Amino acid sequence: MWFCCCPKNTEEEQNPETKHTTPHVASQEPLDVKFKDIKDLFDVFDHNKDGLISREEILINLRALRLPVTYDDVKVMMLRYDTNGDNHLNFLEFTKLIKHYMETKDFPLDGMFAFFDENGDKRINHKEFVKAMRCLGVDMTNEKAREILPEYYVPGTQEVDYENFVRLMKTYLG
Repeated sequence: MWFCCCPKNTEEEQNPETKHTTPHVASQEPLDVKFKDIKDLFDVFDHNKDGLISREEILINLRALRLPVTYDDVKVMMLRYDTNGDNHLNFLEFTKLIKHYMETKDFPLDGMFAFFDENGDKRINHKEFVKAMRCLGVDMTNEKAREILPEYYVPGTQEVDYENFVRLMKTYLG
């Protein structure tokens, strides 16, 4: 099942050579967490667009990514990262949470892998990667994906398996 707000079969998916309408500036810097990437993710989590993320918004988004999280788990996250005590995460608090969980060795990426693996073949191809990243609010073009993915492909393929996906996500987000 595909948990995403993005429409299927867009023109770009049908024709991978179609350029994404958002301008892309190629970067020579390593794939570390960039302000815009975290801001885009923050905006996805912030459903009501009030500039703060509530417990409910965290729970809804993490469950949509098929991460095994309970309301109690979210309460613990809030206690740890809501440093100003307003029962919401502002951008800085959210950034600390994301960085911490991407650095945690046992971070459950299997659900996120399933989110990316739309066809369920245990591999993520270029099209699936671009679509899932866009659904997460990341400005991902076909061109940018072609720059990122080859380092993570299973040798002899143009697909990413679970092991390489974990490496990719920890590099890209953490």
